[in-house]
Amino acid sequence: MIRILLAHSDDASRQHLRRLIERQCDWRVCAEADCGEKAIQLAIDERPDVVILDIALTGVNAIETARQVKQARNENEILVLTPIEADDVMRDLLRVGVKASLLNDQIDQHLTAAVDALSRHRPY
Repeated sequence: MIRILLAHSDDASRQHLRRLIERQCDWRVCAEADCGEKAIQLAIDERPDVVILDIALTGVNAIETARQVKQARNENEILVLTPIEADDVMRDLLRVGVKASLLNDQIDQHLTAAVDALSRHRPY
């Protein structure tokens, strides 16, 4: 069973991600957050295998959220969703331990492969 934490500020986007995840028989959303602070606490409390973060999280931004999640529990693998691929942002994400990112328009096609790779502690 792959346990997943969804952290996205937009309710509709979070529900879309949940539907994609629930299509996989061995995946389960263990928690949902609508801001960075809540995502950090849930990552510590719920111990998900994979954390999916929207780059535009409210409150604590996604880069700082990822840093704190990895610092608290390095076993968490993190996938960041972003509308554009910016080199400086990608560099910052890699520096804090993020192993995967997807452009928002690639989510439907690549989410399964990305989460599968992360669940085996491989980058995507």
